[in-house]
Amino acid sequence: MMPECVGIVTNWDGLPLCIIETTEVNVIAFQDVNEGFAADEGEGDLSLEYWKDSHWAYFGCVCQDLEQERSLEMQVVCERFQMVFPLPKG
Repeated sequence: MMPECVGIVTNWDGLPLCIIETTEVNVIAFQDVNEGFAADEGEGDLSLEYWKDSHWAYFGCVCQDLEQERSLEMQVVCERFQMVFPLPKG
């Protein structure tokens, strides 16, 4: 069983949106991310193809900044969580 782990999700401007509780964390190769995880992440059209295309581009920028090569074998952290409490806007 995973110990309780809570965090705050922010928008791109750093404003807090909600409190989450992490329920699962897996470190796997980029190429091994599956359709279920891609859909659960909730981005784009929820497809694995969208997830891989958008994250491949993002990791390409991050790897370039770190002077590293991206690869299908690179390890990525896949986190599942549930919202515990929405925070008021404003």
